[in-house]
Amino acid sequence: MKSVRALGREFAVWRGQDGTVSVFGAYCPHLGANLAIGGIVEDNCLKCPFHGWRFEKNGEARDAPGCDKKPYGKADSYLCMERNEMIMIWIDGKRDAPRRGRGMLSAAAPPEEARWQVPEVALIKSGYQFVGLVEQSITAHIQEIPENGADGAHLSVVHAPFVISKLSGWFDHDWLFTWTPAPEDSPEAHTAVVDMKLGMRIFGKIWDSLLIRVHVTQVGPALVHEILTLPLGLGTIYFASSVTPVKPLLLRYTHTMWCSNMLPRFVAKLILRGLKVQVDRDVPIWNNKMYRHRVPYTSGDANIPRFRKWFRQFYSEHSETFQEAMEAERNTLSLEW
Repeated sequence: MKSVRALGREFAVWRGQDGTVSVFGAYCPHLGANLAIGGIVEDNCLKCPFHGWRFEKNGEARDAPGCDKKPYGKADSYLCMERNEMIMIWIDGKRDAPRRGRGMLSAAAPPEEARWQVPEVALIKSGYQFVGLVEQSITAHIQEIPENGADGAHLSVVHAPFVISKLSGWFDHDWLFTWTPAPEDSPEAHTAVVDMKLGMRIFGKIWDSLLIRVHVTQVGPALVHEILTLPLGLGTIYFASSVTPVKPLLLRYTHTMWCSNMLPRFVAKLILRGLKVQVDRDVPIWNNKMYRHRVPYTSGDANIPRFRKWFRQFYSEHSETFQEAMEAERNTLSLEW
């Protein structure tokens, strides 16, 4: 059992004895107890800590102490899937979406029939070792994070200095970068690909033998697969990066890392630490910037309008756009307090 706060909601995430995961809205339909706080998994059901009602995975109440008949009431059961060591739920932005349970918005179609797919990552299943994860809180709109991935021009400013700043006079990075969205009419229209080459510059010279190749796949607005091919035969690293809105303009940004067994674990830990240092350089910018709709683009910004056009597919007619969200935030800054 795990209590999770995300998407402006409280969730009870639990795994039955059969190994499958279920995601419920946290509050019991009986008298409102939080199922994730003191609830237990029993006989492939979730048991409420308040009155002992037990709920099936679809949210139906199986039984309740003292009830002669099956009790009335249904827990909110969200469509979910487990893939690549992550638990994902399907939330639809349409206010008129069909309901499963009471008081929740959820798509009618299960994930495998939905508009876009989350691909399996074979590296995780092929024996790669889990290294660790880093997590940051970002006060920004969800569009901000993936837009950064299409902005190759910022790499040479924000991310060129070496991880250890005191060594930047002797070591730095040189980036080669492309960002390519999938065709609009393809089944992969919700994806975009970034290919990068990260060259190590030592005393002013780029060493080809130290070149790191990075292949990034953006899957929808909130998930990124990153595969790093290391030099000197050190193997491959896989990162899963996810952006989970906790509430409006508050994001939980997580990077989870796996690596091939040939890479020494202390080296893997150093690489994970280096990633955190690099992301930490973006965080104060994300936390304090504002959205610019009419932009004086330079030649280095060519991907930004392409990205914003690609990202529109993730808004519905009921969605608040990036521009609207930032304008609403700005308009609340008054002296009426």
